[in-house]
Amino acid sequence: EVFRANGYHTFGTGKWHSDKLSYNRSFASGDNIFFGGMHSESAGGHEHPVLNHYDSTGVYKSQFSGDKFSSVAYADAAVNFLQQLPSKEPFLMYVAFTAPHDPRTPPAEYRALYDTQKIQLPKNFMPQHPFDNGELKIRDEVLLGSPRKPEAVKEEIAKYYAMITEVDHEIGRVLDALKASGQYDNTIIVFAADNGLAVGQHGLLGKQNLYDHSMRVPLIFSGPGIPANERNDAYCYLTDVFSTLCHINNVPIPNTVTGKSLDTAFNNKSFKGRQHLFLTYSNLQRAVVKDNYKLVLYNVKGQQPVQLFDLNKDPLEINNLAENKAYAGKMKSLKTLLQSEMKAYGDFCDLTKADWGMPGVLTNAKMLQINP
Repeated sequence: EVFRANGYHTFGTGKWHSDKLSYNRSFASGDNIFFGGMHSESAGGHEHPVLNHYDSTGVYKSQFSGDKFSSVAYADAAVNFLQQLPSKEPFLMYVAFTAPHDPRTPPAEYRALYDTQKIQLPKNFMPQHPFDNGELKIRDEVLLGSPRKPEAVKEEIAKYYAMITEVDHEIGRVLDALKASGQYDNTIIVFAADNGLAVGQHGLLGKQNLYDHSMRVPLIFSGPGIPANERNDAYCYLTDVFSTLCHINNVPIPNTVTGKSLDTAFNNKSFKGRQHLFLTYSNLQRAVVKDNYKLVLYNVKGQQPVQLFDLNKDPLEINNLAENKAYAGKMKSLKTLLQSEMKAYGDFCDLTKADWGMPGVLTNAKMLQINP
């Protein structure tokens, strides 16, 4: 919406998990648009996604069932847009692929690329999660029985890899079309995702947790002024992408935007990023990350497990240090930080209750009290 107001032609295709009027405020054109969270198999799945052509009225009453796999449909729309680019008008194209989001139903030719017998289990595979995290019986978690059987998990991993390979191919088609348009060397490309998946790690299958396998996502910038093959491990949020693109393109950043520009990381190896991260999931889990230590607190049916991980030594989050007296000081400082972050974000919860409540819902709730 901001880039559109600053002279860019904005085009969108793929998933938009928000309202239709905001879509039309943001995008001047689009095609093969999916309004929703996931392609449920009962509604056609990835094979026949329920899509919309761009509707300038913002009503979107005329849905249609696609005849191509979702990734192909979205890549087709992006390629068609690039083939008809206005020669002088700057553009912002948003391509939101739904793969590898569940349901994991890869096309047969991609599934055939992965032999289940050759798939290795992750090193942090567990037959089941060591305690109830509050979300053990929803979505992906009920795809397989518990305890998890290694061969069944390998099958899920193979399907996940196949879905990723399929969408990689379609992203390649979009990049090829960008090159053919003559604008490749003049375009900033951002590749990101909104979550990962456990797929067997910690005895879990889905994303409803605060482990790195589900919270960390790829974030790649490419384009003019951005050095190739550089990597930075500074902390950031996806909300920082907005500020970064505005800053690079001299677009005024609205006062309501809290993201921080990452562009100085492109030419400054001492870039530090954010000092820490605050992570939340539903009303069940809270975490902070600082100096590569992660503290996770749970509140499930009156039970309040605590985890502490040293991500430098234990990136797979296998060894819980919360009960180790040698880390008592680290526990105390991170608990203090967590309480401070919850207060800063208006996250009013009470750990003494079985249900924390969600921000903005409990008006008279006590501030979360964390015993140091």
